[in-house]
Amino acid sequence: MASGVTWSNSMDGNNYATAMDKALKQAVTKAGIIIERQAVALAPTDSGRLKGSITWRTRSDGDGVRTPAKANDGVSKPSRKWTAHIGTNVEYAPHVEYGTDSHVVRAKRGKYLTFKVGGHWVKKESVKIPSIPAQPFLRPALSAKKRVIMRDFQKWVDIFLKRGK
Repeated sequence: MASGVTWSNSMDGNNYATAMDKALKQAVTKAGIIIERQAVALAPTDSGRLKGSITWRTRSDGDGVRTPAKANDGVSKPSRKWTAHIGTNVEYAPHVEYGTDSHVVRAKRGKYLTFKVGGHWVKKESVKIPSIPAQPFLRPALSAKKRVIMRDFQKWVDIFLKRGK
């Protein structure tokens, strides 16, 4: 053949789709770590339980099967979508992030709520809980780091692809 172009769907014997999938996962993981660190820095501290519970994980919602971008064109697009989830399993975290409205708590079992105030036991049929202002830490963490992540994401994918060679 005098002239022509040859392309192979591989990287040094590795499947290119697999290498790209791995690079995307690593880049999304890096983004998750950056946002997690920012969320920890922004989280309010009382006992430290909330800060200590903030974690990240990556997840793919695809099956890894590549599908044609256009019918019969021989080009395929990735079917995996990697996401990073940054959050906490602490039950009161949503109340810290979003705040609460004032509300009334009533006894569920028995006639009274029983609790200690100033060393003395108190019985009440209901208690009004005041509103708690929001102290957001997760959403501001994403907002604070979104521009950096968007700027560096392609660079990270390129670095991870080169390492995969």
